[in-house]
Amino acid sequence: NSVGIASAGGAGKFAAEWLESGAPTMDLWSVDVRRFISAQNDRDYLRGRVTEVLGLHYQMAWPNREMETSRGLRKGALYDRLRKEGACFGSSM
Repeated sequence: NSVGIASAGGAGKFAAEWLESGAPTMDLWSVDVRRFISAQNDRDYLRGRVTEVLGLHYQMAWPNREMETSRGLRKGALYDRLRKEGACFGSSM
């Protein structure tokens, strides 16, 4: 896909501004690799998720669409109880 090529100009611009001023000129968290957790570097996680992401690349980006693969890496203390009561869960990473 060409996302990397299409993003290159903007990435270069913001990297240069960051190097020049010592801080980013806008919030870059959505493209910061530090937002990932170590479990997302697991081969099984990546095998499932990469296959799904590439399959969705040219499909309609529906609001609130949730990925189906590689779920359940982190669960809160109340997860089992809430699931038993019929709660719906979504990703937050």
